Amino acid sequence: MDVKYDFLVDLDSLVDTRLSLLMKIDKDLTKELVKNGKYKDRVNNEFDYIPENIFNKLFKYRKKELLELPIHTEVVELLKEYVVNCETLIRQHNGSVKGVINTYPYLLSEEEKSLLEDSFSKELKTDIEIVYVEDIIISELSDRYGMLVLYDGLNWLENKVNDGSVLSSPIPEVTLITIKKYNKKEKDFNEKLEDQLKILIDLKLVDYSIFSLR
Repeated sequence: MDVKYDFLVDLDSLVDTRLSLLMKIDKDLTKELVKNGKYKDRVNNEFDYIPENIFNKLFKYRKKELLELPIHTEVVELLKEYVVNCETLIRQHNGSVKGVINTYPYLLSEEEKSLLEDSFSKELKTDIEIVYVEDIIISELSDRYGMLVLYDGLNWLENKVNDGSVLSSPIPEVTLITIKKYNKKEKDFNEKLEDQLKILIDLKLVDYSIFSLR
């Protein structure tokens, strides 16, 4: 049996570009936010010195300058564990594991892409491929990947439900790791969402801390 182990991850999941943006807005307040633990413990991107709607708007138009401070997130540790587990399974099946990093929306030079590839290849201890893809297609996932890690994964999945692509071609064998959606009224909202969508995709919702600095 040919088992798919490759993973696709966006650069915003590997590097804490949210923290980089906050540092550019107010370095001192951001350092205090990290120091007191409020940054990693957050349930949204609402901060004392910047409302969530303003933060989201700034983040939407982010540039590669946010990568100048390459703060790796806990996602790196998650993927390192995934690679180790895959190597064990590969001994039992005919397969291999390769990491694919999607740099969208950052326009990187060939030199920058090469440095990125080398850095994460050493960090994750597996081969790395760099791509620039604006829209991740369902059919491409099912053909190759075992895991997908997206910072904004719920919005991506909602788009795929709305356009019908994941309904007509469900991928329950692919694990999607993304951030939980905070719901004041329904404490088990995320667990219910995972269960409701399991026939479409293997959804794993995690805290903001996983997509934050290590």
